[in-house]
Amino acid sequence: MLITFLALFVWVLHPKNTSKFNDAANLPFADRNEGAAVQIDNRRRTK
Repeated sequence: MLITFLALFVWVLHPKNTSKFNDAANLPFADRNEGAAVQIDNRRRTK
């Protein structure tokens, strides 16, 4: 169980995942009326 925790901890803090987490964190604030909402589907961003 400790190995699983450490693996998740490393995965979350890895720099390449930062942009994905930031995009996901900002999804609730996207304005749907302007058509500029970002949808994440299989790691691809579409507008």
